[in-house]
Amino acid sequence: MALSGIEQFIIFGFVPLIIGMLAGQVRPAASAPTLAGRLVLPPCDPLPVNAHFIIELVEQQRGESVLPALAVETMRWQGGGIQDFTIRLDRSAVDPLAFYALRVRIVDNGTILFETAHPQLIAPLSGARSTLLLRPVD
Repeated sequence: MALSGIEQFIIFGFVPLIIGMLAGQVRPAASAPTLAGRLVLPPCDPLPVNAHFIIELVEQQRGESVLPALAVETMRWQGGGIQDFTIRLDRSAVDPLAFYALRVRIVDNGTILFETAHPQLIAPLSGARSTLLLRPVD
């Protein structure tokens, strides 16, 4: 028994098309390239209302005293001892074989109140969240 043209179309064309559409993977929209984490202050008096923090992604280079920043974000400190952060970065500028770190300063009217003791190493392409402990500046 031979199949007609319309039967062949339905069996060999339309049905596989529908199955492919239903079984195909839905790819989520690419998220914006970001690093996220949390800043933690030691127990202290409340910060001034105008306090803000500057967070930088820097490339660690041997022998460099001034580390070049790949990404910088400035945000207002929201209060309390813990603050979440997100920093946008250009993933094409990140070399997978290089070393990178985050450094943070909390500033009020040009005075540095808190900072990281040293830049904290991270892997910017890993997507892992970082927790940075800040220390008061004397």
